[in-house]
Amino acid sequence: MRANNVMRLRWPNPVGLAAGVDRHGRCLAKHAAAGFGAIEIGTIRPDSLGEAVANLTRWRESRGQDSPAVGANIGCCPGASWPEAEAQYRWLAARLAPWVDYLVVNPTALAEARPRRLVRLLDSVRHHVAGVPLLIKLATLAPALRLERLSRLGYDGLVLVLPDHPWDERPAWLRILRVSERRGMTVVAVGGIDSPDRVRHCLASGASMVQVHRPYVSGGERLITRLLDGCLPAAV
Repeated sequence: MRANNVMRLRWPNPVGLAAGVDRHGRCLAKHAAAGFGAIEIGTIRPDSLGEAVANLTRWRESRGQDSPAVGANIGCCPGASWPEAEAQYRWLAARLAPWVDYLVVNPTALAEARPRRLVRLLDSVRHHVAGVPLLIKLATLAPALRLERLSRLGYDGLVLVLPDHPWDERPAWLRILRVSERRGMTVVAVGGIDSPDRVRHCLASGASMVQVHRPYVSGGERLITRLLDGCLPAAV
């Protein structure tokens, strides 16, 4: 399977590891050996930043030329006030940007935030990060932002969380994929992707990459081999 060029980065293949499996970046070499095209660590919050940076530093010193892209998913501390949350996102982004290939802003802890406040936070983070692709993680059926706002803010794309049964609710999430593609935004699809058919379906619908989480935890390296071998014809 040939490499993809996404967000000015070279991805060895379009199957990545989702955040939540390796929260601190302790097993980057293991995941790379499994065959992932990208590895996303986190969610990283202020109390776990030190360990994450230490692990990323060791990874950067030892990674090879064909190593997967490594990203960091960042979030604020639960219960943080709005000013505290905004400051935490800015600080995390600035500290992690030198050590990762891309950053993902995860606003899960701010689910009840008004869109205007979320836009202000995203704009603030963007101004504290230079030269690193920046994405936001959103749930498919309840996006807190209009996609055109993300594009105007200078975000490179989104990690799109598919619903529990995306294959039965295709119109809702396929519309987001297609609108994002028209606006030149990268889409990384995650959720329920456990077969070559689903990888192919996401890529054919406009996603640039997919991520796996629970299927990898239960299936291990054999799952990655099956996904990559099975979707070879479609990922060219």
